[in-house]
Amino acid sequence: MNHMTYLMRDQVRDLVPSLGVPALSKKKSREWKKLRSFAEIGAFVLAVLAYITALSLMA
Repeated sequence: MNHMTYLMRDQVRDLVPSLGVPALSKKKSREWKKLRSFAEIGAFVLAVLAYITALSLMA
């Protein structure tokens, strides 16, 4: 990954603060562990699409 990708990932984590916070109960923790990867991937894909859209609007 390049530097811009790391910046986008950090911006997504800033927008969704619950990604960095562990769940309190074990049951919720297990459920969140299943969904966390999908949430992070989804947020990353949205960030990449927003970046591509911004580049295409600048051209």
